[in-house]
Amino acid sequence: GALARHRGWGCGRGFDGGTPLAESFREERNAARRRLWDRMEERDPGAGDCSLADVVGPDDQIGRWVGTRYAQQAIGEEPQNVSVADVMAQWEGGDDTVREGYGTLVARSGQGLPITLDPPVRAIRWGSRGVAAETAKGTVKADRAVVTVPVGVLADGIRFDPALPATHRSALDHLRGGALTKVALALDGERFDLPSPSDLFEIRSGFVFECFPYDRDLVIATIGGQPARD
Repeated sequence: GALARHRGWGCGRGFDGGTPLAESFREERNAARRRLWDRMEERDPGAGDCSLADVVGPDDQIGRWVGTRYAQQAIGEEPQNVSVADVMAQWEGGDDTVREGYGTLVARSGQGLPITLDPPVRAIRWGSRGVAAETAKGTVKADRAVVTVPVGVLADGIRFDPALPATHRSALDHLRGGALTKVALALDGERFDLPSPSDLFEIRSGFVFECFPYDRDLVIATIGGQPARD
């Protein structure tokens, strides 16, 4: 599929309780985002980790809003629960999107590979001689296994033989997933005088509406963190 660079959320139109924000808010928001990244990059690595909320100035109201929005939309969590060390380690810049959908990316990545769908894995035996996955359709042996199930399933839904080391178990016990919900709305062609694409965001709820991506009659609402859990 064709890749397109995502333009980011910085070009969207802002609303506060349904009231459009002044154009000057865009400049203030972008300046606050730059301050946030400057503070993260200027931190002394030897000072230990802190949360995203900790690096926002106490009197920086727009900065707190930017930090909250970034944490909820990018990570699905509240800023006080987001590690700055993780953000800096994992940040890779802008995102690429797949015009035909990410299912196309998965399908083409697996072309030519022997893939079996829907074989629940009951147990994984592992050791110095490789791995063996016991499934409902037989046992699959390999040198290595890449296990990509959610954290909760990894912790309690798969039996490992031998059991995972105590360090791994402890790490799993302290991990939990963020919350990120997307709601796709199909429209009948009405565009509300918005160009394609357009992004609308509401500062009180944290909702972002991606309107008419790739000139399609779709609006995708993205909700992250506590608003998604609610």
